[in-house]
Amino acid sequence: MINIELIISLIKDDLRNNKLINGLNKIGLKADDYYLHLSDTIFNLMGFEDNSQTDALIEYYYEYSNKVEECDFSLNSTQLDEMAEEVFERLSSIKTDHIYNKHQNI
Repeated sequence: MINIELIISLIKDDLRNNKLINGLNKIGLKADDYYLHLSDTIFNLMGFEDNSQTDALIEYYYEYSNKVEECDFSLNSTQLDEMAEEVFERLSSIKTDHIYNKHQNI
């Protein structure tokens, strides 16, 4: 069984990295080459296949990841934990719905 805490930890790291890279880009440092692309590992660990349905999942993930720009983690350290758990729950829900819908079409 996949370690849920590991996945949530990777999501937190990815959110933190996205905030850093976006902040550096805003001040003109062109830091895009420093994205860690942890989402690929997260999706793999959660069992998502690489197909056209994954594109919508990736779009959701990156849109949500951009919400970290509004957060100041130095003031509220639990906010990052909550955001990571919310992302995990949403991805889990999408995975469950996708598996259910896949079996319904058989």
